[in-house]
Amino acid sequence: MAKQNPDKKSPQVFSDAYALCLQVFHYSKSIPKPYRPTLGRRLEESGLEVLLLLKKSLYLQPGQQKVAALTTLSQHLNDLRTLLDLCRDLALLTPASYQQLSDLGLKIGAGVGALLKHHKNREPSNLMKATHNQTDRGLESGAAE
Repeated sequence: MAKQNPDKKSPQVFSDAYALCLQVFHYSKSIPKPYRPTLGRRLEESGLEVLLLLKKSLYLQPGQQKVAALTTLSQHLNDLRTLLDLCRDLALLTPASYQQLSDLGLKIGAGVGALLKHHKNREPSNLMKATHNQTDRGLESGAAE
């Protein structure tokens, strides 16, 4: 199965999410029939949700909405990981398939975590706190002289 990047200008985290979504659809076909309508469908929906939430969050302007979208994305990614763990424990995925999906999930999680940390630090409330702390430090050092 070839990894396809939908847009050459997309960040690596989006390319990884796209590849994860493709692989989830590919591997969900091998899930035994009794589990496909429930677990297979939920896996596919979770993969799509992660991909679409990531795409949406990449186009939002920095601020509280972007942080909220990235937080929601992180929660959905955790849900997807839980479903993958369940598939592993029920022996619905081969160990190699599970490992491949899990590794991509961890890589995406690290990318989303980095984005979240970056944008949380840029929130106006955090910038105001940093400014106040610097001002307070300046006053303290001036009083000490």
